[in-house]
Amino acid sequence: MRSQSKNTPADDSSSNSGPGEPGRENVRAAIKSSQDALGGSRPAQALSAAENAEVAARVLDARDLLSEALNAKGNALQKLYRYDEAMVAHEAALGFAKEVGDRLTQANALDSKGNALRMLDRYDEAMVAHEAALALAKEVGDRLLQASALGSKGDTLRMLTRYDEALAAADAALALAKEVGDRLLQASALSSKGDLLRMLTRYDEALAVSDAAVVLAREVGNRLTQANALHSKGDTLVALTRYDEAIVAQDASLALAKEIGARLTQANALNSKGNALRMLDRAIREQETSNLPATRISRLRRHQHLRDQIIDRAPEPRDRSGRWAATVVGIATQLRQPVRQSGQDAA
Repeated sequence: MRSQSKNTPADDSSSNSGPGEPGRENVRAAIKSSQDALGGSRPAQALSAAENAEVAARVLDARDLLSEALNAKGNALQKLYRYDEAMVAHEAALGFAKEVGDRLTQANALDSKGNALRMLDRYDEAMVAHEAALALAKEVGDRLLQASALGSKGDTLRMLTRYDEALAAADAALALAKEVGDRLLQASALSSKGDLLRMLTRYDEALAVSDAAVVLAREVGNRLTQANALHSKGDTLVALTRYDEAIVAQDASLALAKEIGARLTQANALNSKGNALRMLDRAIREQETSNLPATRISRLRRHQHLRDQIIDRAPEPRDRSGRWAATVVGIATQLRQPVRQSGQDAA
């Protein structure tokens, strides 16, 4: 999930003072609290704040605010992997936004709905939602929301293996994010771009872009984007046969994902780490039969020893590849999500 444009329509009558204004302000504050918690990778807190906003908006019969609260609720539910419930919330948000004529919230809800559809593997429907969100964002002139919708569209195109189109969308999202000065959205776009460059076998570029995403995500304090970028970096390092560095990157991604409870990113990092460990094993076997200098072989063996220590601490099965595979499959089964190189927790 990408940065969402703040819903402040110019014709919103809620800006006028009235008997219900203190209550409306409380709803707005709860919605903002939900958005802030989500940006800080605290989805449970975000859901609680959104549900409080929803209840208060219903009491006030403030349908404009109700649509925003429901969309915030859906966004939080997505981060908690409750995609079917998220879809219900986004559909309700879209309905109320249409009823009150709030095109900005409609666009936000469509963008969010598209992300939920992607996570449910309904890619064609997701593309329709992304295109509709983008069209509305252009109509209302909201460049931040355009950037968000472009990034979401790129993520779905990636799942459809349309990598060149996805890269073009990521580049357009990055350019708009820079224009409006949204650094979190820039970091997210950079993370996606690094992933896509790797898939297009442009490894050196991919590594540089992923590094930039890690730095920017760390600066803005978004651990999920940082974890996703580190995972992408690790996969690129494997493609460059830099297996020991890849393991370090995946370990860093895994630690961050565990901190914030991003289980799909954990599964992907574990899967990629297992792949790097297997490739390291193969490299050691090949190098030991070659004329490689003893210092290099010694360095590889040290990493092999560290790897074996990690595996020895793990529960059964102790098989080097089976241990990681079992863990990854277990997490993916809990989430009802397949483990895919291009699938990850959305930032």
